[in-house]
Amino acid sequence: MGILIKYQNTPPSLPLSLSLQEYIFVSNIDNLGATVDLNILHHLVSQPNGKRCEFIMEVTDKTRADVKGGTLIQYDDKLRLLEIAQVPKAHVDEFKSVTKFKIFNTNNLWISLGAIKRLQEQNAMDMEIIVNPKVRGQTGRHTHTHTPQTACRLCIGQHTHTKTI
Repeated sequence: MGILIKYQNTPPSLPLSLSLQEYIFVSNIDNLGATVDLNILHHLVSQPNGKRCEFIMEVTDKTRADVKGGTLIQYDDKLRLLEIAQVPKAHVDEFKSVTKFKIFNTNNLWISLGAIKRLQEQNAMDMEIIVNPKVRGQTGRHTHTHTPQTACRLCIGQHTHTKTI
């Protein structure tokens, strides 16, 4: 997704190699088990009602080990991703609950490049910024920093036809 963000404000929006494609599969570098599932691609392109999906996020059941990633919530009548860095400290234990938040984002995304282009042309590619607090340094000498980050999976709320699988 970084290449899409890089070209967001640069005509002709998408590089030629991407402009010839209809969908793109994006996976986080941490997800070593990510593979292209042709069943999901088929699901994208063959919607019975004629409304093709613009954004599919692969999810899995959340386990107690899944504490650093995100979960899905409904907010303003849209599906959104909530990351732990967005959760106030007072609610972190609630966020980590596998009974309250049962879904975990795998960072495998299927995105319609036509939808990305439309959002770019409408200047509606509103990527939320997450401020991620980090502690850096060696033992005995720690520096607390705040790293602003954007994540492509956060744009799930921007698309009109989204699904999770």
